[in-house]
Formats: sequence, structure tokens, C-alpha cells
Amino acid sequence: QTEEDAYWLGFFTADGCIVGKIYVGINLAARDIDHLKKFCKYMGLTEQETAEIITTGYGSSYNKDNLVNGVKICSK
Repeated sequence: QTEEDAYWLGFFTADGCIVGKIYVGINLAARDIDHLKKFCKYMGLTEQETAEIITTGYGSSYNKDNLVNGVKICSK
């Protein structure tokens, strides 16, 4: 393991989720989209793949002040 591995493991532990055996995901405030891009790069995704999987939506309060970006990653 590297220091970068430890960082992303800690980050994912704090802000990520695991949905069964389906996918892992992270949702962050919309202003933190660059951090999601860094996570995707760490996971080995290309810029095009990253652009295709980052989603935008609303957090649990569904108001314009709670806009979030997220990624879901799965593997066969």
C-alpha cells in the first residue's frame, strides 16, 4: 500500500458507501467535483469515462442549495 492508497481508503471510509455487491459510490457537494475527478483518476478511469459517470442531483433535502455530484463504480 502507498500513502495515496491510505488517503483514498480513509476518504472513502468517511464519505463513501457500498451498496451490496452492486457498486461503491461517493456523493459530494457540487463544489467538490474536482475531488471526485481525482478519485476517478486514482481508480484508473480516463477523463472521458469520468465525465460519463459523474452525476449531478440533489441531496436528501432536495433544494437548490443541496446540489451534489456523485460517482458509482462497479465491476463484473
